[in-house]
Amino acid sequence: MSVLGDFSRRYTVEEMPDHEGKLELVDGRLEVSPPPLWGHTRVASRLVAVLQRSLGDDYLVGAEFGIQLGESNFRQPDVAVVPRDVRPVGLWLAPTDVLLAVEVVSPSSVTTDRITKPAQYAMWGIEGFWRVETDPELSLTAYALHPGDAVYTELGSWTPGETATVERPFTVSFAMDDLAR
Repeated sequence: MSVLGDFSRRYTVEEMPDHEGKLELVDGRLEVSPPPLWGHTRVASRLVAVLQRSLGDDYLVGAEFGIQLGESNFRQPDVAVVPRDVRPVGLWLAPTDVLLAVEVVSPSSVTTDRITKPAQYAMWGIEGFWRVETDPELSLTAYALHPGDAVYTELGSWTPGETATVERPFTVSFAMDDLAR
């Protein structure tokens, strides 16, 4: 058996092994991601700083908050935004606590970042989703979940030299160059 656990069995969120790295649970199966590449980490860190500065004290912006999606799914978006006063009921955030989940697309998780995670976030009612691409150039695409919808609707897409302005799930505006520096 691996230090992380038995990868052949199904787990519940409560049974997940304790692990320092990025460990997620998808339909009861453990998923381990390699450490992010330097460019990924830089963009995610800059986005955290830009959002926290833009949103002020009413929100908490963080990297890799744990979100429990039911009994057999656990995800860690690269960046998430929650109300400042949120208090998780269990060990991790509930999807209803999360206003925005952001994925920075990595070469090792393209399908997961572009398809699987947004579908899960939408299914669990997380109102906002942003996807950041770094290849071939930096871009940010914002999506919102409208009441009664099961999939996100695109709100807009921005690249360096442009100003990203989004009004859902909160109003924020920033220069894309701030993420590219």
